[in-house]
Amino acid sequence: MFSSFQPTRYDLRFNIFGFPVRVHPLFWVIMAFFGFNGGINYMITFIVVAFFSILIHELGHGFAFRHYGISSSIVLHGFGGAAIPDSFGWGGGRRLTSWQQIVVSLAGPFAQLLLVGILLGLVQATGGIVQFNGIIPRAAFPFGGEILFLFLNVSLLINVFWALFNLLPIYPMDGGQAIREVFVTVDPVRGYTNSLWLSIVTAVAGIVLALTFLSSTYMALLFGLFAFQNYQMLGR
Repeated sequence: MFSSFQPTRYDLRFNIFGFPVRVHPLFWVIMAFFGFNGGINYMITFIVVAFFSILIHELGHGFAFRHYGISSSIVLHGFGGAAIPDSFGWGGGRRLTSWQQIVVSLAGPFAQLLLVGILLGLVQATGGIVQFNGIIPRAAFPFGGEILFLFLNVSLLINVFWALFNLLPIYPMDGGQAIREVFVTVDPVRGYTNSLWLSIVTAVAGIVLALTFLSSTYMALLFGLFAFQNYQMLGR
């Protein structure tokens, strides 16, 4: 799935907390596409916030890997990001147990939800306003004006949506990886196949939701790609 995001001469590269990070050019293009309809200020804000938010998500995975003695690097690409463990996860012979893999998989979304909690806590601590009219909260500091308001609410939007999206039981997203480990642990014989069927059914439901409620062709195509890939994996 990520074969199209091999290193290029235009990649942004840096290190943070000891993790090598590489940002593929398509990351900026896709994030600009998502933020384009809101105008230039919104688009720039969306790109900046998405960069830091998805980086925090992948750092969650990276720190979890490190906790279990496995080093990793981070790639931000057109589909979001990935924390890539050395030697594809086995760290020179160090293999994660199923429950350790579950912790690593869930660490990314939980890092973003923790950030959301911190932001909302800061708003309330400073006398700001927090509203819950749906899944995505809206908030405002009592200072900072429109720019801070925009950054805050785009941050809440991206971090809540991206965390919950990744927690869906669809492989290869974080929730799908975690549920696969649970299924295989409970039923070593049929667990893998059952987890793929759950992934396919959820992805098909995602297609319907994306087209009917979200009016997002991109999301529908993404769910369709997941469903197709998981169906292919049934025969392996």
